[in-house]
Amino acid sequence: NMLTNEIEPLLATGYEWVSGNQIEVKINSAAHWNDGEPFTAADVAYTFNIANRYDLSWSSHWTYLESVEATDDYTVLFTLKTDPFNTKDIIGDLATTMMIPEHIWQALEDETGGDITALREIYNDNFVSTGPFLYYFNDETKVVVVRDDNYWGQDESMFGELTQVKYFVIPIYNSNDVGNLDLANGDVDVSQSFISDVWELWADGAPLRCSLSDSPYYLA
Repeated sequence: NMLTNEIEPLLATGYEWVSGNQIEVKINSAAHWNDGEPFTAADVAYTFNIANRYDLSWSSHWTYLESVEATDDYTVLFTLKTDPFNTKDIIGDLATTMMIPEHIWQALEDETGGDITALREIYNDNFVSTGPFLYYFNDETKVVVVRDDNYWGQDESMFGELTQVKYFVIPIYNSNDVGNLDLANGDVDVSQSFISDVWELWADGAPLRCSLSDSPYYLA
């Protein structure tokens, strides 16, 4: 939570240091992929370990990791290297690493014999996530997702209900300027692009606001 600087549980219920260089993470047993498969500790271990086998965007996690192991269906043990040793980095990794489904990607790994070049060339149209939306449509101008009415997060122990948004349309812009113009004109509802002097957008009364109500208005 970037407003409070707290790590809030979602796919995991929490974590604890079990030794000087080991963190145990407990997986939320209610969580599941939106194809119905359960989300387990094996998915977490797979997500981290595949980045140790191949050069991926999150492979840098292994600068400080020694091993990541699913010790049971809902427990993951992260062992940090003692040299170099960095506790802050791994906590950030736990909070920001996007999970991938082992039951989808292990089959693709097996199919390519672990050839990363061949693996990168596969067009995987089996879009699976743990989030509140399902893939619906895409073309060169937009991506559209639709609410997953079976989303596990509607449980009372989590959010207690589904989002009221049925469809979410993400326009694809060639530049920030085009997107910012649509925002100023009211043609999009939400934008995450950087807008210099953003306060000028509502100086004339336009119904626009930012993440923060006061200067500097932006989250990091």
